[in-house]
Amino acid sequence: MKNDVLKVLAVIREKNPSRGAKRPREESEARKLNPLHGIIEWIDPELEIPTTEVPIIYIVEKFFEIGDCYLVWNDVTVPVGNDILAAFILLCKSFTVFNVKCCASDKLFYSFFHAFCFKLEPLSTTSNKFLDKLIE
Repeated sequence: MKNDVLKVLAVIREKNPSRGAKRPREESEARKLNPLHGIIEWIDPELEIPTTEVPIIYIVEKFFEIGDCYLVWNDVTVPVGNDILAAFILLCKSFTVFNVKCCASDKLFYSFFHAFCFKLEPLSTTSNKFLDKLIE
C-alpha cells in the first residue's frame, strides 16, 4: 500500500480486536488479500459498481491504488472524488446518520473512530486498551 490513509486504516483494523459472529472462510481469505475487505473494495474501471447491504467504499482503480471513490449503500451511490480520507469520514458518518448496523466483526473498528476521532460516543474499555497498545 502506497497511501498513508490506507496503511493506517489497515493497521487499525488488523490490530483492533474483532467481535461478533465468526467470519466465514471466504471472508477470511478475502481479508488476507485485502485487509480492508468489507470497508474499502477496489473494482475494475470497466465494471459496474455493485450495490451492498452495508455501506462500503468502492475505489475504481487497480488494487491498492487511489482512483475515484464512491460510497455505496443499497441503491445509493455517492461520488467522493479521489480523497480516500473524505470517503472514509463519510462512510463513518453514514452509519450514524442512517442508523445502519455495520458487520459485527467491524463494530469495534468503527466504534474506535466514532469515539476517538469524531467524539460521538465514549471510548469503550476495549478501545481504551487498543489505544494504549497503539501508543506503546
